[in-house]
Parts: sequence; structure tokens; C-alpha cells
Amino acid sequence: MVEHTKILQNQTNHLNILFTNLYHFAMSSKRVNDKPDTGEGSVRDEAMQQKIWKLLSTLLDDITKKNKQKAQHTLQQVQNTYGKYKITFKTENYPKSLIKISLSVSNQLQETTKKVKQFNKIMTDWNKFIEPFKSEIEKCAQNPNKYKDPQFSDDEDERDDQKTKKVNGEVLLRKCEKERKNGQPISVSVSKLQEAILDKETDPELKEQLVTEACTILADDTTGKTLTKGQFEVALDVVDQNRSRKDLTIPVLIRLNKEFIIRSRTVPLENYENDEIIKFKPHLVSLIEKELSLINSNYKKEIDQMVQLLELLCEQKFLDNECDLMSIVSNLLINIPKSSLKQNERLTNTKAKALNYLAIYLASKDLVLESNQVYSKIPLVLEEFKATRLFTLRARAIIGLAAFKHQFYSLSLKMLDVFSKTSQIPKQIGQSPLNVEPFTFLNTQEISIYRQYAKEILDVQAILASRQSQSSVESMGASFSTHFQNLHHILNESKKFDIQLPEICEVDVKEALIYSFLLSSKSAIGDTQFEYLNKNFDISHEKFQEIADKVSLINEGKSVNVKFDKFEDESNKLNHDFVEKFEPLKELI
Repeated sequence: MVEHTKILQNQTNHLNILFTNLYHFAMSSKRVNDKPDTGEGSVRDEAMQQKIWKLLSTLLDDITKKNKQKAQHTLQQVQNTYGKYKITFKTENYPKSLIKISLSVSNQLQETTKKVKQFNKIMTDWNKFIEPFKSEIEKCAQNPNKYKDPQFSDDEDERDDQKTKKVNGEVLLRKCEKERKNGQPISVSVSKLQEAILDKETDPELKEQLVTEACTILADDTTGKTLTKGQFEVALDVVDQNRSRKDLTIPVLIRLNKEFIIRSRTVPLENYENDEIIKFKPHLVSLIEKELSLINSNYKKEIDQMVQLLELLCEQKFLDNECDLMSIVSNLLINIPKSSLKQNERLTNTKAKALNYLAIYLASKDLVLESNQVYSKIPLVLEEFKATRLFTLRARAIIGLAAFKHQFYSLSLKMLDVFSKTSQIPKQIGQSPLNVEPFTFLNTQEISIYRQYAKEILDVQAILASRQSQSSVESMGASFSTHFQNLHHILNESKKFDIQLPEICEVDVKEALIYSFLLSSKSAIGDTQFEYLNKNFDISHEKFQEIADKVSLINEGKSVNVKFDKFEDESNKLNHDFVEKFEPLKELI
């Protein structure tokens, strides 16, 4: 018994020693594993460098776009994140991976500050931030080839994804459903859903559900967030791969179209052609056209969707002078009455938008009479459709400018007369605040000056036409004096704002000026008047003599036909192709 007890005691001692050793080994391992991964070149080091690099990239973009508020905020984030980096790794060194992009930020900031003085404070803050490592940035400027853009590993979430061979579609779907049910923002990215959709092993029924979820997320524009380049690209792919599901893809196209228009109106003109979202326009237009092509084969069953797509196509194509917008608008107007869509005011707005686009398109092709015909048919829309009402005014301005250049002064004045307050014109035509593409900007001073010229020219023409006798001519002297002073003032304003008149219009303005000057003068017509007009208005002797002879006849009470306005000339005829296409549509508008 004693022997047996001794054996048990020995075994217990051995076990205690074994457990003690195991405990110390485990704690040792834990200390090693719990040690922060903060060494140079570690995963955490790289992740923090990548985060700073992305912030610097965003800062560069903010500065390029001259967005002062965003740039100031992003710079603050850069400073804060780098401060955390220094504390974490106990270093004052600036990572080499950030040198090249920091140089780009410095260069772009200098360029932007030259043009926008409000960036001076950001420039000061930036220079203060880079002061400790400015010498390294200067070395990069001298030898840029020695500094390459960093090749970071995948993001943390992407590294996690790589641990799994494929995305679990069911898990993603459940997560989306749960977040939506709880009223939370959807955190699942569409790219993840797309990956699951494209997985060959995904069940067909599940695939349909994933497509529905992806399109629902993409069509939702209530989040207040705009799509990134990557999201825009994925959205285009989702639409392209699921064209048969038009009930899902058309709302996505509507969202993409809206996003594109917003983007096209906020990108600075100098960056427009190279903008990462603007470059997607051909792909977007192509998808709209493909959807329409599918519907055309069976359009009677899908007429509502056709109307929606044609509306999108009008918005994308109306600035494209190479397209046949007339056919697109005709197709839209023909199909609207067949549509089962309710909300009549919305359809009226669709008509108004399409006709606005067509009027602007025709005016840009110098088809002024045709443009006026279309404009006269634009229906009035409710105040809630502010964008359409704005475009109606914009179309009016564009037609008015085009009409002036064709000597259609009465039409020009009719269109431009609503723009009598120069300070209000930018707001009236959607340029302040900005609601149009920057490359479509109209010169507000030109609108104002053309309106004033048209009025003076027509007034002089009307007075000359109304005079009946020598006594009436004498009584009109004061009126002509006023018009001469007005024309003189407008010419000075034209020079001030560098407004160049078309040659034929300049001739009319100068003739109206000479008539006004000579008919307001009580002195006999002679060299004194010519010298004054030649010196101040560059009037040739030939033109002076031509008008002087007519004024002499007028002073004698003889009839002289003076007509500047060409709007109602019998020679004006509508384009034959336009008439053929537009006449049948009048009853539909």
C-alpha cells in the first residue's frame, strides 16, 4: 500500500512539472503572438502607409478639382494619420513610398494657388507638414526615376477574401436582407455580389436573387453618395450581363444617367475629357441603345420601358451634333401616347424635356427657324420640375443668340427680352448655381448686349418706317438722339467685355448708328460728321456717303425703305427634312 502511494505521488509530481512547463510555453507563445506587428516592413506598417498614400491621392484630386473645402479636410486627415503612424512605429522618417505622390501634391498645389488665391492657407499648411522631409521631396523632383509608385498588397478586406476560394452568395444575401430590415445602410459591395453572380458554382435561383439585390443597391440614389469609378464600372457590367432583366437594369441606367449628368456639371472644364467617369459615356450610351434594340423586336409589350430609355438617350445625345436627335425625339413622342404610364404631369415633363433638347440641338446646327418651331410647342410644366423649366429658359437664350447672328432681330428680342437684368442671367440659365455642363456655358454679357442691340436696331427701323412728312422727321430728332447715345453706350460695353459681333450684324449696328446720328443732327451733313463717325466708330467714307444720301431723301420727305430685320423675309423657308419629320408630331405634343 505504501509502495503504491509512493508511485502515485511520483506520477503526480511529474504531471505538475509537465503542466507547469506547458503553461510557461503557452504564455511565452501568447506573448510572442500578442506582440504588435509594428516592425518595419510589417503588414501593419504597409497598411498604414497605404492608408496615407490613398489620402494623399484624394488630396491631389481635391486640389486638381479646386475643391477648397474638401482639400482642407483631406489634408487634416493626412496630418492626423501620419501623426498616428509616427507614434505607432516610433519614427520621424517619412516613408519613401509617399515621396513621389507628395511631390505631385506640392506641384499641383502651386498651380492651383496661382489661379485660386483661397488655396494660400492650404499651401501654408502643406508646406508646414512636409518641412521635415522637404529635402527628400526635392531629391525626388531632381531624380524622379529613382522614386517609383508603391505596389501595395491587397487591402485588408481583400486579403480576408483570398482566404476563401469564393464568395458565399447566401451569406451576402442574408447580410443585405438583415441590414435592409433593420434600416441600416447596405455595407455589402456590389463587386462582391457580382463576384458571386459570376461564380459558375452559384445556384441559378440564388444567382437571380443576387442580380436583383445588386440592381436594387445600384438603383438606389437616396443614400446621398455618388458612385466611384469602380462602382460605376461594376454597374455597367451588371447591366450589360443582365440585359434580359429590363425591369431591374433600366432603373440602374436611370441612376447612372443621373450620376453622369451630375458629374459632367461639376468637373472643371480643363479636366472634362480626362475625367474617369466621363470616359464611361460611350459605354453608357451603348447600353441604352442595346436595351432599346431588344425592346424594338417586341416593343408593344414593353412600351413603358421604351419611353424611359428614349428619355435617357435624349439626355445623353442632345449635345452630340453627329447624332440624329430628331429621330430619337420623334420616336419618343410617338410612343408616349401608347404608354400605360400614369402621372400625366410626368409625361408632360418628358415631352417638354425632349423638345427642349431638340430646340437646343437645332439651334446649334444653325437651324434657327426650325428651332423656333420646336420651342413654340414646348408645353408648360409644373413648378416642381425645376430642371425642365430652367432648360426651357436656356433653350430660349440659345435660340435668341442664334437668331441675332442670322439677322432675325425680332425673334432674337422676343427670346432674349426675359433676360433684361444682366445680374440675374446666370441664375436664369442654370450657370449659378451650376446646373449645366461647363463646356456648354453661355456668355451672359453676350446675351445682354445682343438683346440691347436687337432692341435699338428694331426701334430705329420702326421710327424710319413710321415717318410720313418733313414735320414728323423734325419731331423725331430727339428720339434718334436717344438711340444714338444708346448704341454708342452698347458699343463701348461690347469692347469692355470683348463681345465680337458677326460681320453682317456689325454692318446693321453701324448703319443704325449713322442714321440715328445724322437724323438727330441739326447741322448740314458734311465732312465734320464723317470725321467724327470715322474717328469714333471706324465708319468708312463709302458707308457714310451711302447713308447720308438716304438721310437727305428722308429730310426731303421722300420714302426710303430701311429694313434690318430678316425674320419675316419671304426667302426664309424651313428645312424640308425637318418639315417632313416634325409636321406629323404636332398633334402628339
